[in-house]
Amino acid sequence: MPDIVTPVQLQWSGVGLIESPAVDFVNPAKTYWNGGTLADGDQSNVTTFVTTPELDRLTRFDDLIDNGNPTIRFMGIWQEAMEKIEEAFQGLTGQVTDLTSIVNRLAAAEALAQAAKDESASTTSKQDLADSYTNPPGVGSFANTGAITIAAHSRVYPISGTSVAVNSGSVSGFAEGAYVTVYYNDVGREGGAVTYIGTTSAVSQKDGRHIVAQGYIPAAGDPPVSGTSPSAPGYTPPGGIEGPVYIE
Repeated sequence: MPDIVTPVQLQWSGVGLIESPAVDFVNPAKTYWNGGTLADGDQSNVTTFVTTPELDRLTRFDDLIDNGNPTIRFMGIWQEAMEKIEEAFQGLTGQVTDLTSIVNRLAAAEALAQAAKDESASTTSKQDLADSYTNPPGVGSFANTGAITIAAHSRVYPISGTSVAVNSGSVSGFAEGAYVTVYYNDVGREGGAVTYIGTTSAVSQKDGRHIVAQGYIPAAGDPPVSGTSPSAPGYTPPGGIEGPVYIE
């Protein structure tokens, strides 16, 4: 009688197969690769798939008991049926693991794609601000009193093709000959009643900062000057020289 307690195992040995323990049945044995991945001696992977197990059948003519003990035929069919059921469940478990891995990879790929999309949108948005300009140009008036008046205008964002209306305003307190840049902060790009700020430091159009006018404070007795403003690409202000606009 075969050893039924120890399941039959197939092992690769050279080019042949070893069956342990040896079991002989009336019906020839069948081998099924169900799910998972096989590895040969070189550790190269072979893709497998789950198949529907083909189970042997008992008939009414089969002898199940012999002298009070299960027959070899019955034990063989029972053993084979149990092994194939276990293999089928193992294959399904492997498929669930594979599907989970695929879902995780798809989620990771989607996250990377979204991050790339967000980064692209952020870069485009930053460039849209850096390239934005006033319409009309030359909205600043620099007086010899140290005051700078900003006329109402539109802020144009060329990449997105949008614009907003910006109210007038002023800054003051600058010395004769000072080169002043006037700007306002508007992260939401809503325009309207903004607060104008003047500085003698170099600033750039980024992080919500919008430059509106740059110029020198005239000497006492000199008339006001318009200075320069960020202008549309290719536009040359009157006088033929486009004033400096610090853009990073």
